[in-house]
Amino acid sequence: MVRTRPTWNEQFLEIAYVVAKRATCLRRGFGAVIVNPKTHQIISTGYCGNASGIKDCIDLGKCYRDMIGAPSGVLYDLCNSIHAEENAIMQAGKERCLGNVIYVTGIDFTEENNLFYGKPCYKCESKIITAGLEEIIFFNKNCKKIKDIKEENIMKLKVADVIIGRKNNPFENQEKQVTILKEKGLQFKESQ
Repeated sequence: MVRTRPTWNEQFLEIAYVVAKRATCLRRGFGAVIVNPKTHQIISTGYCGNASGIKDCIDLGKCYRDMIGAPSGVLYDLCNSIHAEENAIMQAGKERCLGNVIYVTGIDFTEENNLFYGKPCYKCESKIITAGLEEIIFFNKNCKKIKDIKEENIMKLKVADVIIGRKNNPFENQEKQVTILKEKGLQFKESQ
């Protein structure tokens, strides 16, 4: 049998998976790893969880977003958790983020710890842009188990492309959220 080593991308996504296991969310856990792409050195890691000293959903045994029936993908402002990307950026500081890469992995705790599509949310993308990170690396929706983290399932998103997309449609995220909430029966005043 020939032994192969994981690629750098595979390795750092697997590390992000291990970091995600520390998450304190009852629904999903995310892990983020900021890496210098030239030296392959880890700058910082982060997982989703409450601010230090504040009880989290695991401690409380309940999730406020679950209690109110918040659908996936919206109403993140109602969650006390700091996202993995935010934690990794805060741990590193802006100076150590500049020009580096962030790897993000998600775990769905409600489905036997299956991997969950790791593309950062809109607000985390904003923080990634502001921190000066140059690339976001995550896996696509075909990746369900840790063994599926292979180059063919890995997606790369240049931060410059995120900025261009936002310039072209600055309200895309809000429109998606309103659509989800309307599907759940919430009424909105029509814009003029």
